[in-house]
Amino acid sequence: MKFSGIWHTADEELALMNKYFGENKIVLEVGSFEGYSAIKLSEKNIVVTIDPFIFGYNDIDKASKSNFAEVRQNFLQNIEGKKIISIRQKSEDVLKWWHQPIDNLYIDGNHVKEALLIDMKFIDFVKDNGYIAFHDYHPEHPDVIEFVDKFIRNKYKFIDQLKRIIIFQKAQP
Repeated sequence: MKFSGIWHTADEELALMNKYFGENKIVLEVGSFEGYSAIKLSEKNIVVTIDPFIFGYNDIDKASKSNFAEVRQNFLQNIEGKKIISIRQKSEDVLKWWHQPIDNLYIDGNHVKEALLIDMKFIDFVKDNGYIAFHDYHPEHPDVIEFVDKFIRNKYKFIDQLKRIIIFQKAQP
């Protein structure tokens, strides 16, 4: 496997998500970069990734400045033979046709409020008692903190937090 070393979700954060996400589930991952988190999550589950692999999508995220032709090539090589399905589209385009229920959702895409408001629409597809995880709940990404605190924290059950990962559960109504 080939990773650029720019960054990826820490192993202990992924272990925490795997603890809650369970086994033999469908996990939807928004934002994949080179596929490290998708690979780790696919060890026990089927992972569907959504990432358009677009350069310069925001000014804050270091990954946004990457060579996305190389990133996409690394991603495809890294996920080969894994239980991963890749969708190369923006979230708003996938939402036009997506209808599949999912067990768990991992949001680690564009870290600006406008994009998070779009990505959160995938929560509607999370089954009751499924989990919703956000990466980069950290002062480097104030929009993620503001978004989670304003739109998620009071609506879904807080489960756990470690480093930059925060996890909620979509409790039964």
